[in-house]
Amino acid sequence: MIALPYLVRCSLRQALRASVVVAVVSLAPTIQADAVAYEPFDYPAGALGSASGGTGWAGDWSSSSATFVAANDLTFGSLDTSGGSIGDLGAAINRFVGSRAIDLSTPGLLEDGTELWFSVIMGYDTAGNRTNSRLALVLGTDSISTANGNDYTFTTETATGLGVTFGRFNSVNGNIVATRTNDADLVFGTGSDGSNPVVPAATNTNVDYALIVGRITWGELSDTIDLFLPDANLNLGDVHSTLTTDVDQSGYDTISSKRGDRVVMDEIRFGATVEDVLPELVSDSAPQLVDFTYNPLDGASEVSIKGTANTDYKLTEADDLDFSAPDQDPIPLTGATVGTLNVNQVTTDANGDATVQFNLGTSKPATFIRAVSVE
Repeated sequence: MIALPYLVRCSLRQALRASVVVAVVSLAPTIQADAVAYEPFDYPAGALGSASGGTGWAGDWSSSSATFVAANDLTFGSLDTSGGSIGDLGAAINRFVGSRAIDLSTPGLLEDGTELWFSVIMGYDTAGNRTNSRLALVLGTDSISTANGNDYTFTTETATGLGVTFGRFNSVNGNIVATRTNDADLVFGTGSDGSNPVVPAATNTNVDYALIVGRITWGELSDTIDLFLPDANLNLGDVHSTLTTDVDQSGYDTISSKRGDRVVMDEIRFGATVEDVLPELVSDSAPQLVDFTYNPLDGASEVSIKGTANTDYKLTEADDLDFSAPDQDPIPLTGATVGTLNVNQVTTDANGDATVQFNLGTSKPATFIRAVSVE
């Protein structure tokens, strides 16, 4: 996907009203929203401990002493990622990863008839035994077992949870399946027969992982979790694994994870829509225009550009969104209070910022402005 530049639409009203309506929009094909909760594991390398970063969480991590943060971020296609990741874990052991409180009730994401979306990156680390490797992430009423060993159930009676399990199913490595767990057993969705593995089964020298997107549809009589495996352009594709069950999700306030052998995990998000959990990187050619001001008495205007550091940009003006016949290309610039002015271009500073002044006049009822990088 090519992300198109940000633009400003200016409604130039009568001078006596001395007002201007400004809307900053993106012409990219998708509208980005905010996740209710996001964990990028942006912590120093070492033990996860009781880390408290990320956004939207209702508590700190409670983790095993064997859970570590690796310095490297797990990237995937055009997904916006940051921080480190869970990795550098010990081999040949089964351990609790950690748990963390989350509030999904307040935003109404646990009500029957609603959808809850989540995303996570999961996979194999180097130098592990993939036959013995497994990783689960579950949202539920409690934490799955913190005991060492291969127990992925809850210790609290009547506790339930839904999520995703990555690993070996029916003697086949590299599978990803929808999961329901409680205090007694695990139930897996389609794909648990070992069909359709998605991560290489035996390349133990590589870090191999997948981006997983989950959609939980809460119903009065049944609840369905569908898992998707987006491509590098974040197209969801078909449902990869599905499971229909019946749980009481009203008390789902905890995420928890458990693992076997050397696995990796990163970029945990929960939200109301798929856009919430699949934010895209903004292209370098798509600078944002912010803090626009306009004086209807004389047309004096100012706008700030947020783009790539040390990059040249120009402003163009047109009467339509397509910019099929620009009125001014470039718009003459009269000054720059942030960045470096070079005739009718401006070079952003080391932070990618610039603020420029220009004049739009007072005769037009409306106009569109956008910023474009200059090669």
